Amino acid sequence: MHWDAPEDAAVRAATDTPEVKLLARERTRSIEEALAALPDSQREVIVLHKVEGLSFPEIAEALDDKVEAVKSRAFRGYRALRRILEAEGSGR
Repeated sequence: MHWDAPEDAAVRAATDTPEVKLLARERTRSIEEALAALPDSQREVIVLHKVEGLSFPEIAEALDDKVEAVKSRAFRGYRALRRILEAEGSGR
């Protein structure tokens, strides 16, 4: 899974130091662990939205659910992710 925003190749190459690569791997690992801690229903919506790039109406159609329900699960999931990651960051 790749969580970074798309960047220009030149900028990425200029910042491809071992330290930057290590921090990126740690960030990805932290996000994946936090995502794994979510309930399946929230994780599913977040993966479809953030990783697969689907809109909420597309996710609702794919899951045979209402858009409002999908948005609610996404909101709760993103809020939980933020809390997990903030708690992890304060524990370092």
